[in-house]
Amino acid sequence: MGRFLDALCDRKYDLFAEVNSIEDLLNRGGQRSIIGCFDKYFLNWPLRNNYVDWDTFFEQTGLESIVENCEAEEPISIDEFTYYAEYVLNLLSFVETIIKTDYFNPVVVNINNVLSHLNFKKHTDDINRVHVIPNDCLVAESAEIVQDNYSLGESIYAYNYREIKGDLCAKADILCRLYKHYETIEAKARGYGLDTLVEDISQLSNKLDVRHAPTKKQKIVLDGMTATEIEEWYDELFRLYLSLIILVDYKGKRKDIKELKAKLG
Repeated sequence: MGRFLDALCDRKYDLFAEVNSIEDLLNRGGQRSIIGCFDKYFLNWPLRNNYVDWDTFFEQTGLESIVENCEAEEPISIDEFTYYAEYVLNLLSFVETIIKTDYFNPVVVNINNVLSHLNFKKHTDDINRVHVIPNDCLVAESAEIVQDNYSLGESIYAYNYREIKGDLCAKADILCRLYKHYETIEAKARGYGLDTLVEDISQLSNKLDVRHAPTKKQKIVLDGMTATEIEEWYDELFRLYLSLIILVDYKGKRKDIKELKAKLG
């Protein structure tokens, strides 16, 4: 049989089974359930867009199809699970302001456990929307470093939001904000001997034309490159910006680190 705690740690995650468990918790209590409350107060939900009832929203956003496939014990993708999890987390954020129930915490625990297993996490933005994003140390660390500039820190997280994927204009806007920050630390970075990284960022920023924020309706066009190729290079430039932020922060703390090492022997 082995050890009980080993059995818990080695538990396998079937995503369709996880969705079924979450759905069970959401629907316990019938009309007094979490879903029952959400349905009743749906028109007050800030994220409903122009949907006028929960049934239509659930069907037309593809959520109903995901749940039905899970009920049939058909495998679902990681993307489908994170999409579903993002919906549930935003639903809970709204409903818990209306009712009290014992089932909020178990739902969140279940979702967080699966997201952690998949190397994702939830992130709440500055207007209280919950996003499911990759659990990326580079993103988290660089956002923490620029936390005094909250808009920039939130922009770093936003680059990985689901709705940003494929949106070249939105990504270019975030890269433009990062470029403006890059300009404030460029001299310091060169002073720390990070010239090669600085040059790469400078040249790519010029060639990809991200030094100025595009308009919302502007179509991003670069000669000889497809939209997919442009996005891939945007993503590479994004990683370079974050790497520079972290390295400059580290180099700036190097003196303090040396002094601490000396004290510790």
